[in-house]
Amino acid sequence: MIACLKLHGTISSKPRVIPYRLAVTLVLLSAMTVFGVFAFTGGQDWNDRGLGLAFIIIVAVLASIYGVIAVMAIGGGDMPVSISFLNALSGLSTSMAGFMLSNKALIVSGAFVGASGIILTLVMCKNMNRSIAHVLVGGFGDSGSSNGAKKAGVVGTAKEASAEDVIEMLTRAKNIIICPGCK
Repeated sequence: MIACLKLHGTISSKPRVIPYRLAVTLVLLSAMTVFGVFAFTGGQDWNDRGLGLAFIIIVAVLASIYGVIAVMAIGGGDMPVSISFLNALSGLSTSMAGFMLSNKALIVSGAFVGASGIILTLVMCKNMNRSIAHVLVGGFGDSGSSNGAKKAGVVGTAKEASAEDVIEMLTRAKNIIICPGCK
């Protein structure tokens, strides 16, 4: 949802990194681990499904908070890469669900989605001259970053242009350089 809102321009495409992000991330991950274990052990009673469901809901809420924090830190220019990576993770989770259910169709289809998503993510990072770690850690996708956009003099926010706007800009331009396949 955050990625769509950033790409649509509803919220700013600049990365938003919360203070003490590493500490907050560690607290969230440890809480998810603890409540995840509680969901399967059920405290003292293995048959208390209501308590187990409550723990699973707590884990889902914590995971949602972590997801918002992680995606808000990624700049708008890096959002397609992060979407591709998240798609790959959904394929891997489908594959893991297939292992749990002993369903070969889920295993194979999830593995295909996961592998193709990872390949697409790596190809996109390579073509953007970016490290996948920098894209996924976030905070690097704005014009004030160290990724080379500042060195090239690129500043501002990308805006959507219609075909008529592009035609007008091209007719007013004094010099046009078309560089297919440039990196």
